[in-house]
Amino acid sequence: AVRAQKSTIKVDEVEITAARWLKWRPMYEHWLRSMQEGKVMGRHLELKGVEGILPGGAELPEDKLLVSNRLMGWLHVWHEDKGMQCSVEEKKDSNGQPTAPKELKIGKTPPVDWAAYERQREQRSKIVPPGGEVG
Repeated sequence: AVRAQKSTIKVDEVEITAARWLKWRPMYEHWLRSMQEGKVMGRHLELKGVEGILPGGAELPEDKLLVSNRLMGWLHVWHEDKGMQCSVEEKKDSNGQPTAPKELKIGKTPPVDWAAYERQREQRSKIVPPGGEVG
């Protein structure tokens, strides 16, 4: 699981003018019901009337009632445990000190344990089928 380092959110007033933490499950369940009922059309899903999204029971502002269907689709993939492999890489100098910020790579193939792969391959080559030698 991924966890935020801080509970505060800094807005840049350029692309992001307002930010707050949301509870994902009420949005996801609303999206799932809407999908099952064939009501999901276009790029966004309206969240009007969906309760429990904001902590403390507050309601979303009238101008913030849309959620991306693509985002909900990604959340569905994650919820179903079918997500892409991700890795976090940190570059270090010869003293083991970080030299750059950590980098998140999404969709990256995890490293292969080649020694384990070779051991498995060797074991498979020694298996003799019932009734005969390997030819």
